Amino acid sequence: PQLKERLEDLSESVQAVEWQASQIRPELIHVLGSLDADDAEAVGRWGERTVTAELSEAHVRAQTGMEVTWVNEDGEKGLPYDVIVAKDGTIDSYVEVKTTKSDDKQLFEVSPAELDMARQMGSAYTICRVFGAGSAFAVRMASLRNPAQHLGAGLKLYMGGGV
Repeated sequence: PQLKERLEDLSESVQAVEWQASQIRPELIHVLGSLDADDAEAVGRWGERTVTAELSEAHVRAQTGMEVTWVNEDGEKGLPYDVIVAKDGTIDSYVEVKTTKSDDKQLFEVSPAELDMARQMGSAYTICRVFGAGSAFAVRMASLRNPAQHLGAGLKLYMGGGV
């Protein structure tokens, strides 16, 4: 019972932070294809590719001149971000992508390096959460710019480790 109450409290706290929601274009989902594997790396790469494509399309439509780069396209680099958005060689923002096959899983891991980067970069750091990875119908995305500013104001840090 205690754990269930804590998870309900966490769920309310997470919902208190204003994430920016958006739908993923159906034609993009068709191009990306389904995701049959439960492999966490495959799920993560699917989400990163989705976010890169969506951000690229949004910047093209808005004619911002921004270039969107998936830094892990050739393999995981171990950086505290997955995508950069830049113009004329100057980085405007860093995007960390967190992906789940679930359509409602709210908890996700944030590494110490990602937390440090979020604090250092402030509003130039965004977490994009992709839900329903690999689904033909239920894929959606939510983003939170400057997550460090929300710590203690509806967004909580949870720690765990092997015992």
